[in-house]
Amino acid sequence: MLCNNILYGKKISFNLVFIIAVIVYFVIPFLVNMTHTDKALIDSIEHKITVSAPFLEAMPGVVIVHNLRTSAVVYMNTAGLRRLGVTLQELIEMGNEYFSRYFNEIEAREYAPEIMAMLARNNDEESVSFFQQVRAHADESWEWYACSTRIFMQDAEGAPLLNISVAIPVDPKHYFQTRLDRMVEEKEYSVKNAHLFAALGNRERQILTLMAKDLTSKQIADELSIAEDTVKTHRRNIKRKLAIKNQYDLLRFAQTFDLV
Repeated sequence: MLCNNILYGKKISFNLVFIIAVIVYFVIPFLVNMTHTDKALIDSIEHKITVSAPFLEAMPGVVIVHNLRTSAVVYMNTAGLRRLGVTLQELIEMGNEYFSRYFNEIEAREYAPEIMAMLARNNDEESVSFFQQVRAHADESWEWYACSTRIFMQDAEGAPLLNISVAIPVDPKHYFQTRLDRMVEEKEYSVKNAHLFAALGNRERQILTLMAKDLTSKQIADELSIAEDTVKTHRRNIKRKLAIKNQYDLLRFAQTFDLV
């Protein structure tokens, strides 16, 4: 019995020594290395922000830099901080709450997938442009911003680390009214000319598409493997049917009915 206890005690002592050895030789160095890595990463981020800040402050509109690993804001220029009525430290402490507090999450579903796809491609020369709604307080109405975002910094392994976004306020009375007027005009043109499009045969639509691309009769003939004289006849008929006076009229008609 005593022998068993001695052996059991030695087994416990051995296991304890083994665990301590693992901690000393593997766990602690790993943690120290991880701490050094994290500190180096933080230092590199801070250096990037410090060097870039004077330029970012001078840019028109609001400039935001996100840490892609934590989804937290690490920089916002003075124009943005004033608009939201917060300090940079307050934004940093918000973490993920920042987005739900200031942005229209429902509307964001349209552009978020494009941003995620851009980050996945990891091309630091690529950018995504979109419109988004922002408000400083829940009792305010949404304001529209024209935005563009891209990768701002990559880590030592080349993975995206920071992204930068520039947001410029849009005057809704000017921008949206102009856009609405254009959409109404395009719709009226489409309705007005729908019967002309319906009257075109398949071959005429093919030739109209190539005409809109500014191909010559010979080039169209080669493309469709038909006689050049046949193309010329179709061109005359198309212009007569659609009352086309110039290349602009032709291109507008082709674009309206998705031929180009």
